[in-house]
Amino acid sequence: MTTVLYDELRDRIKAEEPVALATVIDGPHRGAKLLVAPDGPIGGTLGDTDLDRVVGRDAQAELEAARSGVRNYGPQGQTTPEDLEGSPIVRVYVESYAPPPQMWIFGAVDFTAALARVAKVLGYRVAVIDAREIFATRRRFRCSRNGARRSRRATRCASSPTTRSSTCRRCGGRSARPSATSA
Repeated sequence: MTTVLYDELRDRIKAEEPVALATVIDGPHRGAKLLVAPDGPIGGTLGDTDLDRVVGRDAQAELEAARSGVRNYGPQGQTTPEDLEGSPIVRVYVESYAPPPQMWIFGAVDFTAALARVAKVLGYRVAVIDAREIFATRRRFRCSRNGARRSRRATRCASSPTTRSSTCRRCGGRSARPSATSA
């Protein structure tokens, strides 16, 4: 049973899907696990259906906030101090695996490289997008997830001639119309 949970957890983390693993660390059923996705519990049990329901709800909230932490419950999922009085405490560790946030930076100008480096340090997945091939290079933006990219729509020059091999009269450069295979 635990192997199946870990396989599902591994697959969801690899697919960069948000998932949380709740584990009883103290109290009855120590070591029991519950795997939770944003749409609800996936598998496993903590020993009581009410406890599973309450922990699943709280794990979804922790997952949405991208936080991990320890939470205290009663054996049947009680959460208020009055309900917990005189009953054993079940301590559950909720471990969230949320994909990193993304930052898209449009325009490969001078300060973009510095912004991309800082964003990477802060845990963002960075993508730099620019229509100008000479500026949007993987060499300039190594910390970007896939390097810099040219935008297909943004590369088209409004006054460029219709033939691909001619020079644009407005900007003086070659026609920037992307081919179907360009990135």
